[in-house]
Amino acid sequence: MPRLYPKQAALAVLAAGACSYFFYSSRGEVIHALGLGLIVYVALRVIVAFAFRIKYWYHRGTRRIYTTQCGKCQQRIYRMGGDWILKCHRCGWKPGLPVLRWFTQSVPAIQFRRSLTRTRGILLVGAVVLLLAPAVTFPAGGAVDASSPATGASGAAAATPTSTPTPAIAPREIEKDILASVNGIRVNHSLGRLSNDAYLHRQALQHAKDLNTYGYDELEHAGPHENADQRFRRIASQCGRSAGENIHEGMTYREMIIYGTDEEIYVDDSASATQYTVVGWMHSPPHRKNILTTRWTKAGVGFYVNDQGDFYASIIFCG
Repeated sequence: MPRLYPKQAALAVLAAGACSYFFYSSRGEVIHALGLGLIVYVALRVIVAFAFRIKYWYHRGTRRIYTTQCGKCQQRIYRMGGDWILKCHRCGWKPGLPVLRWFTQSVPAIQFRRSLTRTRGILLVGAVVLLLAPAVTFPAGGAVDASSPATGASGAAAATPTSTPTPAIAPREIEKDILASVNGIRVNHSLGRLSNDAYLHRQALQHAKDLNTYGYDELEHAGPHENADQRFRRIASQCGRSAGENIHEGMTYREMIIYGTDEEIYVDDSASATQYTVVGWMHSPPHRKNILTTRWTKAGVGFYVNDQGDFYASIIFCG
C-alpha cells in the first residue's frame, strides 16, 4: 500500500500554511492559527490516505496476507478482491451483525482506522489543544504583545517534522537478520541455534529467484524441474538426514499486513522485512513447527528482490 506521494504531501502543507496565514492575518492569533493549520494538514492526509487505501485494498483482497477461520464451516477464508466485507464463499458466513459489520468489518471502516495513524492522532490532539489555548497575538508594528510568551513561535517551529532519507533494501543483511531472529526464537524455546550453512544459503537464494521467475503459487516448494519431495531429498543428501523449508513473499516500500495478524508494517529496511517475514511464519502453524523442530542443526536463508520491489524469502532447514 503506497504512502502519500510527495506532491500530495506538499499540497497538504501548502493548504495548511495558507489557512494559518489567512487566519493570522484576520485575527492575529498565532497559536490558534497554528492549531487550524495542523487540523487542515491532518484532515487532508487522512482523506487522501483513506481514498488510496480503499481503492487498493478493495481490488487487492487479503489473499496470502490475512486469513481467518469461517465461523460456520471452519474453513480458512480471506477477503477476495471485489468484496467489501470478508465472507465465506462456501457457506456465505460473514463476521459481525448485519448492519454493524459495515462500521467495523468493511473495507472503508478498516482503512479509515488505519488512515488515522497514531502520529496523525497525536497531531490532531495537539491541534485541538492549540485551538483551546489562550490567544497569543502580535500587534501591528511587529512588536510582541507583553502577555504573549516569547517562546511560543520558536516552540512550534522546533516541532516541525523533518524528512529522512529512504533506507535501502539490503538482501544479504536481511538474510542474516532473518536467521538471527529465527535463532532467537529457538533459544527462547530452549532449542539449539542453527549454524549458517553456505550450501543451504545457495539453495535458498536460488529458490527465492525461482519463485520470482516461475511464480509463487505455481512453484511453492517444488523446483522448476523437480517436485517438492525430490528437491528436499536432493538437498538432504548434501547436508543431513532430512530437510524442510519456509517461504514467504511480499512487497518493499509498501504497507503490508503481517500474516495471521491485523498488524500493518511498512517494509523499507532490514528490520521491517525481517519482522514481516518471521512474525508471519510464527503465526502459521506449519511454518512455526518448522522453526521449532528440534532435529534441525543448520539453515540457509535466501532473500531476493526484483526490479518491481516484490521480494521472495526462503529458509531451508537441515539436520
